[in-house]
Amino acid sequence: MRTETLETRGRLRVGWIMPPFFLDLPVQATDADDVARRVHSLATEILADRSTEEQYRFARMLLGETGQLMDAQAEYAGLCFLDQDGRTSMATVIANRIPQESGTPEEICALTVTTLRGTYPEDDVQAVQLPKGDAAIRVGSSPFLLPADAAPDGQSHVIPRNLIQAYVPLPGEPEMLVFEMSTTSLEDWDLYSEMFAEILKTLDWTTDQEVEKAATLAQQSSFQRAGNEGHDESARRQLTRISARLLDTLAVANGLSGLAPEAERLSDTTCSNCSAKGHRSPCETTHEWQVSGEAEEDLATSLAETASRFAELGWQVEELGAPTVLTLGKGTHRIVVSTALNTDNGLHAEVTALCTRMSSTAVADDFG
Repeated sequence: MRTETLETRGRLRVGWIMPPFFLDLPVQATDADDVARRVHSLATEILADRSTEEQYRFARMLLGETGQLMDAQAEYAGLCFLDQDGRTSMATVIANRIPQESGTPEEICALTVTTLRGTYPEDDVQAVQLPKGDAAIRVGSSPFLLPADAAPDGQSHVIPRNLIQAYVPLPGEPEMLVFEMSTTSLEDWDLYSEMFAEILKTLDWTTDQEVEKAATLAQQSSFQRAGNEGHDESARRQLTRISARLLDTLAVANGLSGLAPEAERLSDTTCSNCSAKGHRSPCETTHEWQVSGEAEEDLATSLAETASRFAELGWQVEELGAPTVLTLGKGTHRIVVSTALNTDNGLHAEVTALCTRMSSTAVADDFG
């Protein structure tokens, strides 16, 4: 899992956790060429097995959507593509801010429910209780027009789409957060609505005073913890699978045999950035292990070959030497593998699911 964070214009810093399989649209980018480059890279990553023409058409559609979201000043936008029984399933999540009336969060939520029911009489609108307070939820449909130039058959189509919107009042702030999950994969509605409910449960915020206190505490403690609290079980299984794949690739790369991990350790930590922002729960998980008993030159050659093979699978090789760092994904880091040879003819590896906190304001360089 990874955490998205924004700083409101008032006192609160707000964050929530996104599943790791969501890909981010560059709605906070400021350079047009950078937006186009990142969208094209995203399109080729998503449609890696499709033709150049299909990738280009998809990139154009994504670029148009990204531009609309930027014009609407979206704080966050992410999309996912899942394989469901051999077919591709897709959903998007968008976060934004809108002005809110003065009053308590409960009063604002009640007013929002009334307004939504009047605006969307055919939709299901109700107030729900989140761990951090009340929210107004709207569940309904919102079909959209797929333009002819983005359609495979060159014809425009009206595409059915379901959505959930959550309006979350922020205490003492002039704005509320609006989250929206939408999908055209209507047969997977239950999956995505449950997933969105879990995202909303992670919504959290803290005041500047709490941040300052946490920053002071962070200087005295690393907030390190071991156990099962950093990422959910699915993410932890993914982490260990990547570890196993790394070990297998090392063994095959140069005909090495008998490689077995030693001193394995699966641990959770709270990164220093999170600690400084007042988030105290673990946000990173690391699978750490080492191998020994092989000649250093064999391990070095095997490691270089492994880095090359991982690069062919879409990993980024940030450094080759000591340590070798491999990064899964483009843009926002998700999984990082750090390996280093030691003087005991061994190799030490750390496979880490990183916390990546994204910010919409001046604290972006803290999280990017």
